[in-house]
Amino acid sequence: MQRFLILALVCIQALGVNARTSASFNDTKVDKNVRLSLEYEGNDPREVLELIQRKTGYRFAYDAELIRSIRKHISIKVDNSPLGDVLAYLMAQIGLEYEVNGKSIILYKPKPIRIPQSRGTIGGKVYDADNPGEPLMGATVQVEGSQWATVTDFDGMFELKGLPEGEYSLLVRYVGFVPQRLEHIGVIGGNRTEIEVAMVQGGDALDEVVVTADINVKVSPIEASTEESLVKVIQEASGIVTGISNFQIAQSMDRDAGDVVKRVPGVSVLDEFVIVRGMSKRYNLTMLNGMTLPSAEMDTRAFNLNLLPTGIIDRIMVYKSPSPELPGNFGGGVVKIQTKNSSTARRFQMGVSTQYREGSSFTDHIGYKGSGKDWYGGGVEDRQLPALLRDPSYTLPPFGQYPGEVTEMGKSLPDVRLPEKQHHDLDVRANFNYYDSWKLTDSGIRLNNLTALSYTNERQFIEKKYTEQAESIEHNEETGEWTRGRKYLANDSIYLDKLRFSAMENLNLVIGNDHSIAFNSFFNRSVNDQVLVRQGNGIGGSYDNSQKTYSYEYQRRDLYQLQLAGSHAFDSHSIEWSAGINQVEDYTPDLQRFNYTNNSVSDGNQWFYLPGGLENARIDFHTKEKGKSAHMDYTRTYETNKEGGPLKIKAGVYWKENDRIFTSGRYQIEEGPNAGPNSYPNMDEAPWDGLIKDLHEDYFSEDGTGLILVQSADPGKYSIDDEVRAFYASIGLPLLGNKLVVNGGVRYEWNERFVYDENGNQRPDSVVVDFIDGHQVYERTPDRIQKYWLPSMNVAYHLSKELIIKGSYGKTVDRPQYREQSNFNYFDFEMGSIIYPNILLKDATIDNYDLRFELYPGPSEFIAVGGFYKRLTDAIERSDVSDSSWNFPAFKYGNTDEAKVYGIEAEVRKNLGFIDPFMEYFSLIVNASWLKSEVKIEEEVGSVYGGAVFDRPMQGTSPYIVNAGLYFDHRDSGTKTSVVYNLTGPRLYSAPPVRSQHGGLYEQRRHVLDLSLSQRITKAFSVKAGVQNLLNSPIQFYKDENLNNKPNKIDENPRVFEDGRMWNDYVEREWKEGAYFSLGLNFEF
Repeated sequence: MQRFLILALVCIQALGVNARTSASFNDTKVDKNVRLSLEYEGNDPREVLELIQRKTGYRFAYDAELIRSIRKHISIKVDNSPLGDVLAYLMAQIGLEYEVNGKSIILYKPKPIRIPQSRGTIGGKVYDADNPGEPLMGATVQVEGSQWATVTDFDGMFELKGLPEGEYSLLVRYVGFVPQRLEHIGVIGGNRTEIEVAMVQGGDALDEVVVTADINVKVSPIEASTEESLVKVIQEASGIVTGISNFQIAQSMDRDAGDVVKRVPGVSVLDEFVIVRGMSKRYNLTMLNGMTLPSAEMDTRAFNLNLLPTGIIDRIMVYKSPSPELPGNFGGGVVKIQTKNSSTARRFQMGVSTQYREGSSFTDHIGYKGSGKDWYGGGVEDRQLPALLRDPSYTLPPFGQYPGEVTEMGKSLPDVRLPEKQHHDLDVRANFNYYDSWKLTDSGIRLNNLTALSYTNERQFIEKKYTEQAESIEHNEETGEWTRGRKYLANDSIYLDKLRFSAMENLNLVIGNDHSIAFNSFFNRSVNDQVLVRQGNGIGGSYDNSQKTYSYEYQRRDLYQLQLAGSHAFDSHSIEWSAGINQVEDYTPDLQRFNYTNNSVSDGNQWFYLPGGLENARIDFHTKEKGKSAHMDYTRTYETNKEGGPLKIKAGVYWKENDRIFTSGRYQIEEGPNAGPNSYPNMDEAPWDGLIKDLHEDYFSEDGTGLILVQSADPGKYSIDDEVRAFYASIGLPLLGNKLVVNGGVRYEWNERFVYDENGNQRPDSVVVDFIDGHQVYERTPDRIQKYWLPSMNVAYHLSKELIIKGSYGKTVDRPQYREQSNFNYFDFEMGSIIYPNILLKDATIDNYDLRFELYPGPSEFIAVGGFYKRLTDAIERSDVSDSSWNFPAFKYGNTDEAKVYGIEAEVRKNLGFIDPFMEYFSLIVNASWLKSEVKIEEEVGSVYGGAVFDRPMQGTSPYIVNAGLYFDHRDSGTKTSVVYNLTGPRLYSAPPVRSQHGGLYEQRRHVLDLSLSQRITKAFSVKAGVQNLLNSPIQFYKDENLNNKPNKIDENPRVFEDGRMWNDYVEREWKEGAYFSLGLNFEF
């Protein structure tokens, strides 16, 4: 009979009638008026059940075998207590659950719960409020509306394990005391929430006392993103979103945001800038805590992710499809970096670590005597050029007219930096976090705080092989050998001393459950002190000449951000807002370069100082960009019906203003007009004996027989005023009983940009672009004001609770970057190239299409496969515009006629417990992307490519990206390990010259493997060790001279011209960065 009743109840549930109470303390399923007195001490639950049946009239249905299998001591003593209380107390002791159907109470064994690694625990103590030293043994503690229940032990302690992340209400009962419901208790995956419950005597009270749990901040957990919370964001997002949680970040050896973001599906990093879906850095937008970050770069709008240390990052989300609330200025993705936030906790965390880099640590480097302020990045002031030479309005006169002034300016230059040997030991990192929380009122107002500091000092030696301007190849028919004609060869020895200091202060005023106001501030200082020694054969002159160049560059970048933000909920209305300012400053004072030459034929040991040219100069760069922004989002929710989800209407406004000022001074050291062949002494093969210092002190002379200072003719200043105003409106419409959710809307963006030259004049309305029949041909420059309507739609169809199909379309825009529209020509010495601006650059527009299948097997598990397609009009790319007669390669940005990017992405986040119970401690995170890009350029009739259409990959794209991580997390022992692999396919670094016989420059594919191990020693102390770049694969750039978009050996697929010349690929640059080993200690109090 009992089994029949159980089967009948299951059938009722299958038809949609939910009669289950899951051992809840909600008495609606049991008559509240039924009360009983009962006393029992023994080991047979059947006896207790029989007593309850006789006293209440209810009948129990159960499996006799199940009841007989219970071997637990039962102790119960109640006096006139509600039946619901008695049942809850009894079920907690015998480990069963019950369901009520009329006058029948069905008992059954609870289903086993597989606890995902990201779940948390609620624990604490129950005691007598009138006698705090008296714990209450046997009190029942249960999560309301669930099967999680327990009984306090002898010390009044309890623990509820395996709770999914979220917010809960606890019901606490003890015979003779007023029951309590504790609301809004948060659970964070992998953490323990500690509470204390003071019970008040009064056994006859019928109503529960509702309280808000008073949190013990000394033991409460620190909030951090988990895999479970990350997957929830991805699942609930209307568009295509992916990301990385604090769980992955904490288990990696990543040093900065650039290292972290490489592990996100479809994302790679090139030159410290993020590449999303193969789209170059210009097509991606980076935001910190909801604010767009300004760029510290003089030649790009993109943000350098190396400026953000890993220690401040909680999670990174990448939004790949457009939506009305996202800024419209992107084509690849919007990278949203969320810093760690304050928590309702009081904790002190400290970490110190040391690092060993293969080929760099415990070696002698070449450095120079710097400033006593370099330890904190304060050495800029001690390296500056004289104030007059830094003034953009000052023009150095010609030597022939004002020899005295020019000579004095030369003598006023800062001291020449002299190379010296320095010994480098281990790198050092340290971080400090302080969490605190203060309860301001009993009504639930709290102020939470996070103060974070970090410091890094690391040194690195890199040896690069550099090849440029290679000539054609030849095949010897007799020997069968292939040889290449003359070329420029050089070896770069680069010595880097890096410093990073960051400070963050986050305050969050929590006003109940519906309101919060946050103040976030962040400062970061990054310093690169570099000595570069380049030695090779001559550039542009006799190939028998050897040259040696010394370059000393001290670069400091400061970034700060201040933000005030709020979140407010009013029933069906919600408002989110923020306002903030940020500033970034990039300063390189007195970049010094000195060039030497010798004639290896006559005497290879005789070196001469070689004045003049771009390699022999004193240079000052200064970029300062200030930004202000504000936004407000309003959401109105309408409940539709019981089966469908809510209808949401959103609207918002956005405003951003950026002001940039760039100044530079370039002064070349040249021979005076009367200098003779013996003006400069010879020197030996190690030119660090002070000769340059003597030359600069003694050879600036008014008679013109020595050195003179000459100002570069390139403009040294430009400025930008850029403003964006936007508003949007969207609607989220649930259809088909919430199976189909449509989110659509439109965003309007208004952009006004003023570009000023070195004299403060705005860019002209038109410029000369050609001469035809002796007449100038003008082309109009783009309008200063650009307006765009950017529609988007995201559709999600729920085939089941676990399986979702998402599709999206959206229009976005890519605006030219600031320097690209200026009049400043930039010489990149390390890359050996000149970058030209283009005042005629137009905005690019992008049509974005996405389709993705998403499967959610578990709370922290995610499997997705999708495809995307992007069509770009007037795409902006960097192209090689070099001429064979030039000494240096030259690049310029321009608009292509048409481009498209399409590909497939797959991602798996899966716990491996389905293989074996022990494998539950392992998680696998794998993602891969395959993509193809095509650029179409017309007007190529008669070119070396042959044909009217020029087709090639898009600059910056990679055909495939693979990330794989195996994670082990054993909570009980505190052991965590990870093995992380990354592969990025070859990508086009610079597009080939149009109408030229030379190919593009590609970065070769590269394999990267990282390992990490973390071990908890005590509750407050842990050790972490690991290695980055274990494989130490070389970084290679090859020139694709046979135009087949892949690297070839010298004898593979040579390209043959009509005149018999043959060309093939060659490696232009190559170096290794070395494996990086780390050992650290972490403390938490």
